[in-house]
Amino acid sequence: MKNSNKALIAISVLIVASLSTAAVSTLAWFNVNRSVSMNYSSITINGNYGHLKVSIESVSDPYAIVDKSDEHYIEGAHETLVSTSSVVQDVSSGDGRRIYAPVWHDSSRTDGKVSYVRDVTENYDYYTLFRFTISNPDPADLNLYLASGTGIMPLDRESSRDKALSNWTRVSIVEVSKVYYDQKRGDALRNGQTRVVFEKETGGNTDRFVSSTATHDSKLTLGSYADSDINHIYTESIVMPNKTMGLDHPQSLGVIKPSETRYYYGVAWLEGTEVENQDECDKGSVSISLAFAGIDPTIL
Repeated sequence: MKNSNKALIAISVLIVASLSTAAVSTLAWFNVNRSVSMNYSSITINGNYGHLKVSIESVSDPYAIVDKSDEHYIEGAHETLVSTSSVVQDVSSGDGRRIYAPVWHDSSRTDGKVSYVRDVTENYDYYTLFRFTISNPDPADLNLYLASGTGIMPLDRESSRDKALSNWTRVSIVEVSKVYYDQKRGDALRNGQTRVVFEKETGGNTDRFVSSTATHDSKLTLGSYADSDINHIYTESIVMPNKTMGLDHPQSLGVIKPSETRYYYGVAWLEGTEVENQDECDKGSVSISLAFAGIDPTIL
């Protein structure tokens, strides 16, 4: 593939138990980065808060396994998914349920123009997909929230490439039924419900995404996270939940009942619809963490 630049992304997922306004504008995809590599060395799921039970499994990488030799491994409470690298390309999504990739006006990709985008949700070459469950063994209902500790961090805080890459990484949490969860297919995302989309707040146009396919060079229909029917949040504003936090809060994932298991897909991708030059993130690495808390609102 010509002009392919590579970026490494290490994804660490920590789970602590306990849409849009459409607009038409000119789209500037990654200037040079026509292909990037996302490598998650591990995804760790931790179920310490609220005694929730958790499990994790890769979908896009068939060779990823839970490392039972890890000194911190506790089945159902602390599990680490160990994986090899997976190659993806710069894409766009507003909710993590439909993934769009550009089709370039010039096959050599030197003119920077996009003719149109196509739906690549069923193609794991374009994004990273994993799945996880959260169960409530307690006798009481728990309010489930995304919690502080969730973030997208440069793997090396001194690396300019790592810091740049962390700015353009986006993650969604999509709740699905057990039927679709068991299918282990990307198209199951379309039948789920996006609970959270999060990203770093960089001060740029990071809230943009392709909202529908179109033609005519680089002019595509874009959306933004305003008056949305999904929960978009910047990681800098995520706090530790408490019983006064309502179920309408952007961090809320609803109520999990006693003995209930909730099923989720996690999607991580590099958002390509930014106007800034993304060349600086080439060969960067980031760490992604997810934290959840189960809160019993009846306990003082």
